[in-house]
Amino acid sequence: MEGTSTASDIAGFLESLPRVSLDRLYADPWTCQALLRALPPMARLYALRLASAGGFLPVSLVTEWCRDTREGRARHDEALAKLSKLQLVAKRTKRSAAADVPPTAFWKLHDIFAVQLLRCATGGGADDGHEASALLGADKNAPSLSQLEKHGQDTWERLLHKVLAPPMTAIPFKAVGLSLQGLLERAGLLNPAVTGGWSISPRGRAFLLLPAHAQLWRIILAYVGSAESDVHGSTDAILSLVFRLGFLTAGRDYTVEPLSETQRLVLSDLLLLGLVYQRKAASRRYYTTPLATQLLSDSTHASSTSTSGDGCLIVETNFRLYAYSGSILWAQVLSQFVHLNYQLPNLIVGQLTRESVQDAVNGGISADEIVSFLERNAHPTMAKQVPIVPETVSNQLRLWAAERRRIVAVRAQLYDHFATLVQFEQAERYARDCGIYLWSLRSDEPDRVWKNSLAVDAAGHERMRSFIKDMRKGLPPAGDQPRPG
Repeated sequence: MEGTSTASDIAGFLESLPRVSLDRLYADPWTCQALLRALPPMARLYALRLASAGGFLPVSLVTEWCRDTREGRARHDEALAKLSKLQLVAKRTKRSAAADVPPTAFWKLHDIFAVQLLRCATGGGADDGHEASALLGADKNAPSLSQLEKHGQDTWERLLHKVLAPPMTAIPFKAVGLSLQGLLERAGLLNPAVTGGWSISPRGRAFLLLPAHAQLWRIILAYVGSAESDVHGSTDAILSLVFRLGFLTAGRDYTVEPLSETQRLVLSDLLLLGLVYQRKAASRRYYTTPLATQLLSDSTHASSTSTSGDGCLIVETNFRLYAYSGSILWAQVLSQFVHLNYQLPNLIVGQLTRESVQDAVNGGISADEIVSFLERNAHPTMAKQVPIVPETVSNQLRLWAAERRRIVAVRAQLYDHFATLVQFEQAERYARDCGIYLWSLRSDEPDRVWKNSLAVDAAGHERMRSFIKDMRKGLPPAGDQPRPG
């Protein structure tokens, strides 16, 4: 299972699941709350209105909710289409007992989802386990919020380091039959190396420039996908726990008692991602880190690496870049598209060059991803500018990237020395009709017809050769007739 894992992609991921899986997931209060948050605003409003009305409302009434404008009708249709893809709503027809009364069309909300949504809206149905944790007594070694934040950041940085330089020794997970390196490979971030082990993939390089919530969901969805074929794994249990963590309060302790056996194993795996903290492996309580709150975040200014270097970049119109950070990870990430000049204890200085940008493009990073990264991590002073990244810089980055696409190598066959101009034109027309035409050159000198040249795709060489052979003999083309272009 892959996806660009943002909060809005929660809905996109659920759309891919079969109805039987959705019925189980919609019975979970944490999933309902997470999905409601991920829905577009109008779709969210429609779901709440339908739930409050008992799950049934006439289509004519729901249609009146939208403004009678082109934009209003478009948003109305998009909201219902989104709910339909998630199998949250379905159109039903109710027939009247009277024969002369036409049937009435209704929008019907998913029964289980409607019940859970109302329970959550009234403050019930979701037991976070905090009250039960009070029975364990006060935690004498309770971490502070700053310690939890540092734990989450440091753990996530270590994972990103493993994307940049995968360790040879496998790091096993408990709830799924994969190692951490295998999970990163499943997420498309690592490729198996010929000599053994793993190496970073082109998608892995682009992954490093994504915001933290997108990075998190790329890993989480790969983890869920790996659990589908594992005897210990349960997609429903994993997703329920992940959604739960997104709603819990960082800094408060929670007991593991409400969790199933599978979820407790998953909890120990999530320690490797920095989403939770436990002082001991067998601890009966756990804490969520501030990083876990980004599971349900869709902020466009979320940090890319979850380090203390957020908002540290300044880019000048001369393509000089300054990063006010001493993080080794930041230096490694920037080196993917920046030529680094030097690094001081709290400052990284580099230059955006044609070579560094084109190397990044060749490695799988697009110019738009670089610009987005610079905007998202801009220093507060630079973030006040409009646009945030100077247009001279952003435009030049795209031009440098486009230079790599100017020439495309294609296997071809060249034909020349045509006897007459008519033969050349017929061959050129045939190549276009067959869809194998690549290039042609017509001589401006009538007495030098032999200079006319035609290049076709190498896959069409046999057809083209047969056509020219028959044409020179004055015969109709043999074999397949040219197809429309």
